[in-house]
Amino acid sequence: MPIHDVGYRSWRGDLTSASTRWWQIGEVGCRLAARSAWVRRMVMFAWLPILYWGVGFFAVEQMLVRFDRSDSGAIISQATERAGRRAGLSDEEMQQSDEIVQGAVNEVQLRTMRRQLEFLPNSDVLVDSLRTGDKTEFRRTTWAWLLMTFFRYPQSLLVVFLIGFIAPGLISRDIRSRALLLYFSRPIGKREYLLGKLMIPAIFLMLITTLPALTLYVFGLFLSPDLTVVMDTWDVPLRIGAASLVLILPICSLALMLSSFTEESRFASFAWFAVWVLGLAAWTAILIARAAYLSNTPVMTEDFELMTDPVVKGWAGVSLYLGLGQVQSWIFGFDTLEQVWPSLLMIVLVTIVSLVLLYRNISSRVNA
Repeated sequence: MPIHDVGYRSWRGDLTSASTRWWQIGEVGCRLAARSAWVRRMVMFAWLPILYWGVGFFAVEQMLVRFDRSDSGAIISQATERAGRRAGLSDEEMQQSDEIVQGAVNEVQLRTMRRQLEFLPNSDVLVDSLRTGDKTEFRRTTWAWLLMTFFRYPQSLLVVFLIGFIAPGLISRDIRSRALLLYFSRPIGKREYLLGKLMIPAIFLMLITTLPALTLYVFGLFLSPDLTVVMDTWDVPLRIGAASLVLILPICSLALMLSSFTEESRFASFAWFAVWVLGLAAWTAILIARAAYLSNTPVMTEDFELMTDPVVKGWAGVSLYLGLGQVQSWIFGFDTLEQVWPSLLMIVLVTIVSLVLLYRNISSRVNA
């Protein structure tokens, strides 16, 4: 090569906007993470639960169709009318008798259903939605309940393992290989670097939570007999987005913060799983202590549910898993703000503290 060819040359590739630098970092990171066969398997496995929850949507819509076709109320009314005429009752008395009989039958059916569904979380809300006899309320409640349980149980567990596999090495590897110096030798700021890194676990979280939940919602729309279901459930996609945001912000911030503390990704992985396990163990200890206390008081009865105890629910925030589930339950309409504010405060604090420490750790590594 001639010596005069050595030096700066004009760039002949495609130029991109400076505002998309963070996107390039995130896109490359997502591609590298997707090369792992284990990541691809976990993402594929995360989509399998929609088959079971899809059956739930199908059962709900079939139940609503049967409600439309059911004439059990008319049969009861006819039987009450015949019995009233034999007894010589007036029309007004027969109407009152019919209302009493219908109410008694409905109450028996609701009690039977409550006993059959008592093993499900928030089963009382499902049964109460039937008590009103409003199809719109029943559909909105059951759809929200199905999506809430979808977020809270299968997807939450998969999130822990998937992010525990992807996130611990995102920053620790850059620290160990001194790639941070290479990043910041270019016109890339700390905020762009952090935003790009946060994008990587956020994309995978959306891939295994938000997209499957929206798929279930669209599946429910196709099962419905008319387009009025769109107006009945217009708020469900918004709740899905809010539940996803509540899950993504603290988890991504916490995972990258732990990764920024060490050069060894295995230490970050251990700390990640320890946060979930120790938090759940702490809440279990509180649960056992509360049960021991209530066992010596007249409050504890056969029908008393320890999981709904205000003290137990108030301490759910010590566990990241239970705290996230409680806030998502509030988003889908199955809890009140008075019950979940400790968990909501915990999520906000985890997010803010993690982001502050993450930025501080990156700055100290660069300035060292």
